[in-house]
Amino acid sequence: HVADATGLATELRRVLRPGGTLLVMTPNQPRLGVALEALAGRPLEERLDPRADHLRFFTARTLRGLLEGAGFDRVSVQAWDGPPGFRRRLRAVAR
Repeated sequence: HVADATGLATELRRVLRPGGTLLVMTPNQPRLGVALEALAGRPLEERLDPRADHLRFFTARTLRGLLEGAGFDRVSVQAWDGPPGFRRRLRAVAR
């Protein structure tokens, strides 16, 4: 949702208190696309445009690089499959 991700990351680093924690949640682009295609039973682009709300997508590597480039020194990237019922709702959307 942000045009200048580098500028945002730099500003977040600037205003974060020393010792503070930044939590970022973003779709894992490669995994999300594959999961949606599998659920839909056909290529994702035939079902929906995944870029409708997002200006850019990140992989674990590119997100880590963005944050480290902005000066964050302890970056941990972890996958999360969503809240309980998330996959069921995702399957319903794919129909």
